[in-house]
Amino acid sequence: MNKEVTLEALNRVMADDRLPVSVIMIITSSIGAVANCMIVFVFLFRLTKWMDSGRFFVPFLAMNDAILCVVGTVYRVYLNFYFITPKSNILCQMGTYFLNVFEVITSIILLLIAVDRFLLFYQNGKKSFSLKQKWISLFVAVVIAAISNSTIWIFNGEFEVQVKEHRNLNAENVTFYQCSKKQGRDIETGAIVYMVIRLCLVFCQMIVMAVLYSYIARIIYTAFKKRTQRKEKNAPEKQDSLSKTSSIELGPIGTKNDSIIKTERKTGRSRERLWGKSLWRQTMAYHFRQHRFTYTFMVITGVYAFNLIPSTVISLMVNTVGENTFWHQLTYSQLQVSLIAYNSDIFISTIHPFIYGFLDTKLREEIKGMFNGRK
Repeated sequence: MNKEVTLEALNRVMADDRLPVSVIMIITSSIGAVANCMIVFVFLFRLTKWMDSGRFFVPFLAMNDAILCVVGTVYRVYLNFYFITPKSNILCQMGTYFLNVFEVITSIILLLIAVDRFLLFYQNGKKSFSLKQKWISLFVAVVIAAISNSTIWIFNGEFEVQVKEHRNLNAENVTFYQCSKKQGRDIETGAIVYMVIRLCLVFCQMIVMAVLYSYIARIIYTAFKKRTQRKEKNAPEKQDSLSKTSSIELGPIGTKNDSIIKTERKTGRSRERLWGKSLWRQTMAYHFRQHRFTYTFMVITGVYAFNLIPSTVISLMVNTVGENTFWHQLTYSQLQVSLIAYNSDIFISTIHPFIYGFLDTKLREEIKGMFNGRK
């Protein structure tokens, strides 16, 4: 038989359940916000030619991620402790709206980056988007994100709900207040249709970006293969002269010349291997230096796509089971995993700046110079 608890005791239990995830979100999002602001600062005040390079969209993506870290974390932590006391209907709608808007802007910017990279490779290194077109595309991205999420003001709000139990505790006499979709057949049907359309658009976007980057990867691989083969053919004659040592005919076995020539053979083979490794390192270094922007954006897009899976799965389960019952029937460990998965769409904004710093050597040098006091 489930144990009946008072309102205050149940409130304390639910708050304790969500405290670990809330602390993790606050710490990670604070790091992400600082890191993204640092990226924006470096671009604006240290990389003066960023608009004319392949980095154009990066500071805007970092700025959007910084806002998402702050707004998203404040709102989600607010929801984690939004139980017994009623707050405001407008806060629920505003929080959901702005969180979704910034998430959509992130996805559109990643799509614009993929298209920009594709056109650059398709036109053999010529400029794809002009500077004016890039600014217009950013403006359009914000407008699309703002309009596409306007339905939230219709479907979402604050509601008073009754839940029979929370985990193993009897909660029949407790009233809950939570941000969720409005009740009503027409509203629920409209919300489901809207969610299906949004998921389809996200899926189509992932397919488009995967196709574009697959085309780019094929071009990069073909060019890399040709360059490697050409370098091997045009290797200095020194390598040939070293290999001649191994082809010298040996004198009579047991003579001094025999041991000398054997030593020269080993030395020649060692130098050939060293030269081969050096040639490979030079080729790889040039390759990654030439395509570092493309690889950076590929990694960011891949991490973003992979990170959408857990939050999407939890959102589907919430809508299928019902938001009024889903979170309350989970065990403690299931709740922690589900909350982390549900908030993974915010954690991705913390990861982005570290990907920039790891793959973009120029950006990393400027950040180090900033800390070292170098102008």
